[in-house]
Amino acid sequence: MSILSLFDIGRTTLLTTQKALSTTGHNVANASTPGYSRQDVVLENIPGGGEIIASGESGRGVTIGSVQRAYDSLTSLQLITEKANLSYWDTYQSGMNKVENIFNEASDTGISAAISDFFDAWQQVAQNPQSYAQRSVLLAKANTLTSRINNAAVALDDAKSEIYKSTSTSVTQVNNYL
Repeated sequence: MSILSLFDIGRTTLLTTQKALSTTGHNVANASTPGYSRQDVVLENIPGGGEIIASGESGRGVTIGSVQRAYDSLTSLQLITEKANLSYWDTYQSGMNKVENIFNEASDTGISAAISDFFDAWQQVAQNPQSYAQRSVLLAKANTLTSRINNAAVALDDAKSEIYKSTSTSVTQVNNYL
């Protein structure tokens, strides 16, 4: 092995180490970047040119074989699964909020209040069946109840159509991405 080949081994080692340090610097610079996975440098031997010494074949230095991303596939799979679950529950909550707003049981304009008023009117008619006023109130309460149920049915159909359109749009987007 000549002195020039020793210098060549030293030169390739210095250049390879410089590239590996550059990769390490890149990793440090992106350490707080969301979604970044560090890079690992895979070093390879540069095979010798046929010179054989007492302990075997002599190499000619080192080089970078590849730069690979280091990530945990199990953690990545769990992250993808949990993001899908989060999306599912966010969509579910949005739909349930719409249904809750439709029935609006916390106010006097909900179906529950109309049902209570309807049966209270029946109670009044049962106590005084001859009263024309009580029967008129019962009919008015029945009309109010049917109106609120019809409004709720229309609102539920609208919400269902909106969810269907949203789902269709999402499926089309996914298909375009694929």
